[in-house]
Amino acid sequence: MIAPRALGLCVLFILAVMALPGCASMTNKAPDDEASVLFCGDVMLDWGVKELFLSEGYDYPLKRIRQFFSGFDARFCNLECPISDKGDPHPEKKYIFIAPPGAARILAYGGISGVSLANNHAMDFGAAALAATIAVLAKNGIAAAGAGADV
Repeated sequence: MIAPRALGLCVLFILAVMALPGCASMTNKAPDDEASVLFCGDVMLDWGVKELFLSEGYDYPLKRIRQFFSGFDARFCNLECPISDKGDPHPEKKYIFIAPPGAARILAYGGISGVSLANNHAMDFGAAALAATIAVLAKNGIAAAGAGADV
């Protein structure tokens, strides 16, 4: 049996999808009177990824899919790490992630419009790193939602 809350969330999701026809498309083409929006999943810029972009360049991680991304009016993802050189590792977490401030250029290069910070890694390095993340994203023209001083 499905719990009432889960059922309600499923119905809400289905209604949202039905209300936004043409917003997400694998062809990334929309009529002129519609907007196309790409919702990506988790983006983590540490563990192996960090070493790769530090050796190959900030454009490397999204180089092969940048053209696909460019076909959308807006692009959003869930950022699963602070982008900062501030803060201290959370002492009680087993898995913590952080990327250097320059990593925001990866998202900017990919044309990411906004990120969600409402996840279990936003505070991996504390409030100072979270604030720095929001600032470096803004500096790169990327909106952030889901965490911060006013949440």
